[in-house]
Amino acid sequence: MTRHTDRLRDLLHTYLHPTWDDAWHALALLRTLPQPPDAHRRWDTDRDRFTACSTYLADDGRPQPIKDDAVSAARRRARLEQAAGAFETRRALEDDFVMAERRTNGEALTGTVSDANPHRTVTGPTGRAQRKPRFTLHTTDPVRLDIGNLLAGPHSPGCTWPSAASPPRDGGSDLLLEVTTLTTKPDSVPAAGDDLCLTLAPEFFRQPPSPAATTPSGRTAALSTTTPPPAWRRPRSLSHAPAHALTRRAGPRSRDRRP
Repeated sequence: MTRHTDRLRDLLHTYLHPTWDDAWHALALLRTLPQPPDAHRRWDTDRDRFTACSTYLADDGRPQPIKDDAVSAARRRARLEQAAGAFETRRALEDDFVMAERRTNGEALTGTVSDANPHRTVTGPTGRAQRKPRFTLHTTDPVRLDIGNLLAGPHSPGCTWPSAASPPRDGGSDLLLEVTTLTTKPDSVPAAGDDLCLTLAPEFFRQPPSPAATTPSGRTAALSTTTPPPAWRRPRSLSHAPAHALTRRAGPRSRDRRP
């Protein structure tokens, strides 16, 4: 028995030891890679969500229901889709290979800045002047992004641009783009001749406003952004108690008052 056990151990060591060494070698190579700039933000977000869930369970929080209602299921799916889209965009802003894949799919484009107006100002709703720089990007890539999308590039992930127009010219398209964030910084506006690579910004995947619903009378009403708590999370008061519960609570008191 001992002889067979030793032979089996030797055979397993022969097959598993190279894989074990390769796994640790791959881990060592990953540790030598520089940390992406967005790693701290993702870590803080995951930590805050874990802390919020732990606090909720520690405060006698009820578990998640087995089956969500239609509204909760739709909101959960929308939240997951937005998180997945924002994560893929942040990967593209940090990895050139992911950006190249998005470019082949039409989700990113490259071009050269042909004109820039970094000192453009407009009058805001309050009457004050607001700095809204613009620049024109000439690209030969097919433009498959919708007008009004928020765009960002790996050179400055904090800047976003809503595209305004894309007329064809010289075998390509001219995109009139407007800087909407970090407008007070001089380097937020690219100069003429700069090469840019743009894709959808992570902020593009924010939750859209609730659509309007049509009432039975034909009127349009905005849907509420808050979901009423389920029955097991509502306060236990007499106004929420069923009729038979009120009858049972009042029964002993009525008997005590009999002569």
